[in-house]
Amino acid sequence: MSAVDEAGEGAGRRLGETRAIWGVGYLAGALYAPLAVEAVGWELAVAGAAVLTLVAGIGPAVVAAPWRRTVAIEVGDVRIRLRDARLVLLLVIGAAQLAVSAGIQGVAGGLRIAELFPAGAGVLGVVIPATFIAGAFVLTQRVAQVVWQPFAGRFADRAIDATFFAAAIVVAAGVGALTLPLDAVTFVVAGGAAYFAGLNGAIVAELAVARLASSADRPRVLAAFHTAQDAGAAAGAFAGGALAALGTGVALGVGVALVVLTIPAWALARRAQARVTVAA
Repeated sequence: MSAVDEAGEGAGRRLGETRAIWGVGYLAGALYAPLAVEAVGWELAVAGAAVLTLVAGIGPAVVAAPWRRTVAIEVGDVRIRLRDARLVLLLVIGAAQLAVSAGIQGVAGGLRIAELFPAGAGVLGVVIPATFIAGAFVLTQRVAQVVWQPFAGRFADRAIDATFFAAAIVVAAGVGALTLPLDAVTFVVAGGAAYFAGLNGAIVAELAVARLASSADRPRVLAAFHTAQDAGAAAGAFAGGALAALGTGVALGVGVALVVLTIPAWALARRAQARVTVAA
């Protein structure tokens, strides 16, 4: 919340840097799980994760406890309605983005790896098991969350519309490419490109939502946006598996369609915002 509290200049950069910190946690968890299980077994690995979650959560909370929001309520500030067309469109965009990047792409993409490389794949003369290819495929998302998000935030600050459109095109192309008979390296690169670009789109959408609301109203509006994102991620994960029963190409094709539909939705949301700004 503090990253976009003013939603003004530099808010995208702060948002990207904050999200990169979350990404460190995601990446650490992805590395911890297999290493801990192999080293000490499931029971101790789970117990260790619980302790780390408790300690790592309490420490930052204690440090941040003195922080208080400074809210400037100006005359004429109006709470944005959750059924406002601009917000509804952005909520739908946020849900669709995570339905693809956190759901369909991961689930259907993983199943697609099993289809393409049932016995593994040769990389530089070495046969790599399908499980390692799947691990590399998912790891690109975790690496992107750490490495790329600060840059994604800066792009959002400089050109919010261009960043959104470019991100949507790259995600659609990357997810669509996964339906092709690619070699293992190209498959991972295509998926990674979609993951990296997806982070651009997610940060841009959150920044746009933050700028819709006044400072006093922003926590409520951002909470609604994050809820929509989580709902989209959950629905996308289920849909990725369910649609893959008809074929991984079908599931990934639906993902591409969802991303493409966010483009006119974004254009409509921005057009509506421009009308409100001019009227004000």
